[in-house]
Amino acid sequence: KLPPTLESRAADEPLLDMARVLASVMELNAIAGDGSSLRASARPAEGTRGTTVGVLEALPPLPLTFWRDGLQVGDHPVRSYQSAEASSFLADLLDGFFPYEMRYAFPDGTPFRITDRRALGSNPAQRPHNWGGGRTLGGQALGEQT
Repeated sequence: KLPPTLESRAADEPLLDMARVLASVMELNAIAGDGSSLRASARPAEGTRGTTVGVLEALPPLPLTFWRDGLQVGDHPVRSYQSAEASSFLADLLDGFFPYEMRYAFPDGTPFRITDRRALGSNPAQRPHNWGGGRTLGGQALGEQT
């Protein structure tokens, strides 16, 4: 079942309430530190053999891209809005929770960086390419009359 913010106009063209998604993500980012969160990790100590030291690293925001035909988390494959995984992910976000599937990778949550590309399909072959307006040798834009 799709979350209430997804209504299907056609099988391949869902309507996403982006304002509500953005509001939810902003609230979750405030909890996660909005890009200023720190993560503890271990690395080898310099000049020693076999010794590790604890280090605090900044936790970068996780890219979350919304395409016309699905959503993409980080550099993982695009998930169709119709899939159970995407529906569950969005339902968790909209209910004010970090997505359940991320509970082990980010037990304290993670900030998200939203990119809205709903005007484009996720398949690069479907994306229009803008070659620019072009100019003539005289420096005039094509189609411009003098």
